[in-house]
Amino acid sequence: MPGKTTKKTVQPSAPAPARGRKKAVKEPDYLIALLVDGTGIYASWKISDALYGKILRKALTDYHGDPYLFLQVTALDTEGPGELEDIPVYGRENRWHIFTTEAMAGRRVVLRLSYQTARGKRETVLQSTELDIPLGDTALLALLGRPLLHDERRLRLYEASGIREQLAATSPSANS
Repeated sequence: MPGKTTKKTVQPSAPAPARGRKKAVKEPDYLIALLVDGTGIYASWKISDALYGKILRKALTDYHGDPYLFLQVTALDTEGPGELEDIPVYGRENRWHIFTTEAMAGRRVVLRLSYQTARGKRETVLQSTELDIPLGDTALLALLGRPLLHDERRLRLYEASGIREQLAATSPSANS
């Protein structure tokens, strides 16, 4: 058909992909210490590749090429020695269980992950938050001056409050 024009349809084009580099996501380094039942501490840590490389440059390593790492339990109060435990941990392991001792009982402690340098120094890599270790059974006995279980010579709370007599009068089993 003469005189009729046709329009070309233009396909929408997608934007060109960016050619820039992606920013590397920084891995978090952490040391978590959790108190379990007052008798043990669970420690877990994560060391980023950058920090691990820094440690490897300075630390003594074992035959696998892993650094000698240590978990140090340190008291924050002024009573007694500051360092309570010094536990060697395997370089590839990232969790550990520590049993609380009488020296830790009733104290505020932190855990530190450190490594041994070639010159014999210890350098701290990560530190946990503070933990309050409860008193152990023997320390509680000494503090209270009596057994932990109920002493039969003392009144129980419900006996002293009179609740036993109130419940006994209205109890269906007491009436029958």
